Amino acid sequence: MPKLYSAREVLKTFQRAGFNIVSQKGSHIKLKGVKDGRISRDI
Repeated sequence: MPKLYSAREVLKTFQRAGFNIVSQKGSHIKLKGVKDGRISRDI
């Protein structure tokens, strides 16, 4: 089954939605975001 979205496209979409990269190890990226004025947990 072909991929619908690349990892780069998904990451850009999350960043536009207010998420920030917390750390990265290899291809694994941890993100944090703000929702209703509170910092969300790692995703």
